[in-house]
Amino acid sequence: MPGYEPFKISNILLNKKLFYNFCFNNNLSIPKFYYAKKNSLLNSKVKFPILLKPESSYSGIGIIKINSKNDLKKIHIKNKLLFSEFKRGQLYSHSCFIRNNEIQFSCFVKEFCINYPYTVDFSKIEKQKPNEIQKKLITEIKKIIKLLNIKSGLLHTQFIINKNKFYLIETTRRIPGDFYGDLISLSYGNNDYYTNYINNFISENFYFSKKIKFNRSLRKNFFEIENKKFSKILKNYKILKMRKIYLYNNNLLKFDLNNKKKYIFLAKYR
Repeated sequence: MPGYEPFKISNILLNKKLFYNFCFNNNLSIPKFYYAKKNSLLNSKVKFPILLKPESSYSGIGIIKINSKNDLKKIHIKNKLLFSEFKRGQLYSHSCFIRNNEIQFSCFVKEFCINYPYTVDFSKIEKQKPNEIQKKLITEIKKIIKLLNIKSGLLHTQFIINKNKFYLIETTRRIPGDFYGDLISLSYGNNDYYTNYINNFISENFYFSKKIKFNRSLRKNFFEIENKKFSKILKNYKILKMRKIYLYNNNLLKFDLNNKKKYIFLAKYR
């Protein structure tokens, strides 16, 4: 079927343990990781903090930060688990469309986790011309494409920049959330992110503008209209007077009308 690769290849990208092993075996830049039982880590030299990561998960769901051996002792699971070194730094993503094993279009986005530390809820487009770190990242993405023989479609990668070095967090073939496609389409004019994603599965060609430029006026008008919609939504749900709102992950969020970012996020969620 068009747009799909063998399951063995998809599984490497979907399963974090397999992906980290793949990166390690091919000298790709990833944080140091451990696939071990809790007691094995307790009896070895581990640099804290570390992250406990579910092997098959997404959007930061189930990630636990462990700051010390005392925190590690509180984990009541006897099976082997995937642990990753915690890297401080700025989170970014690289999104690209591939045709005949070659990148046809790519973009970089700065990502923010405001309401939950491992789930992206706000994104900002980066400059069109890649810097040196981004060029090195693209080199590694091309290496992944070649090693896994990814022939076509979307490849979306999250990475962290820490002290002028980057570390791959995860790579996926699915379309990202957080209205990512709107961000790209509104920023780059006629480059319809969603249509190009779908075209890969129906044997249609990608379409990208020959002259790519930021369309600031379109973005401004779009968000002005959206803000009016969100205000109406909030009023209808009678939550303007509420001081606290429960979200799906049971986090308690203080509702501040002066905080525009939280205001928009909550309106979208409702």
